[in-house]
Amino acid sequence: MRTVDPQLIHDTIRDYRRCGHSVAVPPRRVWESAEPPREPSAEAGGVEDAAVNRELAWDLCYLHFLTSPLDASSRELDRMHLGMFLASWGMYRGSGFLGQRTNLLHYDAAIGVIAQYSGELTESGERGVHRVGGLHAFDVPQYPRTARETDACALFDEAWVKLERALLPEGGTSLTLVTKVMLGVWGCIPAFDSYFQEARKALQEPGDPGFSRANATALAALRGFYESHRGPFDGIRHEVGVIDPRTARRTAHPLPLGKVLDMFLWQYGAAQ
Repeated sequence: MRTVDPQLIHDTIRDYRRCGHSVAVPPRRVWESAEPPREPSAEAGGVEDAAVNRELAWDLCYLHFLTSPLDASSRELDRMHLGMFLASWGMYRGSGFLGQRTNLLHYDAAIGVIAQYSGELTESGERGVHRVGGLHAFDVPQYPRTARETDACALFDEAWVKLERALLPEGGTSLTLVTKVMLGVWGCIPAFDSYFQEARKALQEPGDPGFSRANATALAALRGFYESHRGPFDGIRHEVGVIDPRTARRTAHPLPLGKVLDMFLWQYGAAQ
């Protein structure tokens, strides 16, 4: 993938996130609301009304699975968070299996896989109780450097196969669905959706992979793109942060770099 202007990365992600240095997401008009809008807290990175900010669907899902016990006590919430995230991100459109054949109980098998590949719950300082390890620890810097380094993504590959079987037991197209689940739960990979593919085509150079699979070849290409633009990606990662939509405040959790790449490639692809 070809290199781009660092300022383009910064501006594109800010455009996606609608953010700046002082606020994580700046005030947005509340559409036809009977309630007076909440005042944003600039120093805390607040938002005016998180409920009408669709971009925060990812934050809500990610924070839930980062802190969920992932056991019987949380199962109903786990189902609802995963199902609502996928619905808000378009996975219930059309005549697909999820939208036409399933209800929330369908996600139990996938949540079992999520529990298996998530880190252990721990408590540390201002971040509070959250998961550490597992695929929460697998991010762009841990991707293989080359297509031959398959051992580097062995845990990722195992989880992929099990999620694919759990989500689509009758088979079917899984690339966009599984990458969206992995992005929403662990933040470890961009969603390989239509805008991602548009961005990939626009940035393609001779010899680049086609990204028809989320394998070592694709991950190595994404790592190479990140390493060619490490400065702007790392900078914007800390600038925008993860928002807790329930409090409309910025959290102490840094954005996973997989999500940072997702924001850039989605917004860049949408502009093509």
